[in-house]
Amino acid sequence: MDRPALVLILAAIGLAACKPDPVDSADDTNSGPIDTGDTVDTSSPDEPKSDFTDGTYHVTAMEILDDDQGFDLTGDGEIDNKLPAVLTLLDMAMEDDMSREGMNATIGAAIEAGDLVQLIEAHNVEVDLTYDLLVGSQDEHGALHLDEAQSYDSEGQPWSRLEGAFLDQTTIRLGPDDVQIPVTFYPEEPALMIPVAQAIAEGELTVAGTTCTLGGAIPVDELMVQVVEPLIPEEGYGDQTKEELLETIEALLSNENVAQIELADGGRGIAAALWFFGEPATW
Repeated sequence: MDRPALVLILAAIGLAACKPDPVDSADDTNSGPIDTGDTVDTSSPDEPKSDFTDGTYHVTAMEILDDDQGFDLTGDGEIDNKLPAVLTLLDMAMEDDMSREGMNATIGAAIEAGDLVQLIEAHNVEVDLTYDLLVGSQDEHGALHLDEAQSYDSEGQPWSRLEGAFLDQTTIRLGPDDVQIPVTFYPEEPALMIPVAQAIAEGELTVAGTTCTLGGAIPVDELMVQVVEPLIPEEGYGDQTKEELLETIEALLSNENVAQIELADGGRGIAAALWFFGEPATW
């Protein structure tokens, strides 16, 4: 497997499941995450809480959170975030820095280089808020472009739409929604769909920017088929065949100490946590 591709796979895994942090509107909107550990109540208010209407944003900062930050997805009172543990195992097996700190540095470099381009489009109509995660590209002049073919399905609906409401003028809560988050690993290659069951989000949304965390469980079976298998070359990697690599990775991800979330269909999912910030942008 191409190592940069593996790095961005894990960035996508983080993007697919996380918990947000409310940020005081008087603070810098690009401040780091503030973990609350609260569960999310997405019931809509009886009347509009915010005068926000529309906004489009470019994700310019992203961070995989540590294992003590995220959501309690199992209801046992403990934070569920196994991505750092997965990265620790991979870091011991690979030459490159696959630690959480190394991954965060790689994600930052990919965003700065324009290789990882995530866009957000938000609409608020009375008490109904939609928050779409889209895929884009950045040209040599720095201009952003929305990739409609990879952001929307055949019926024109976004692959990744979270629905919720404002709790006050700036604070939002979204989900739970089952989504497919499109992520581009390389500009010239098609996006891969990162499956997320029961995705939730909480954070801040204003015309000046948006900051939040996503949360949910990534189904291992779908992750293997939709993400891992397409990124492993047919000839394998190193001294392992493709089939051997798939078996190794699936065994790692399916371990109950890693995939702790029991899904409605009987499968297992991986909990993770990632914070991101989006600046106002047009395309």
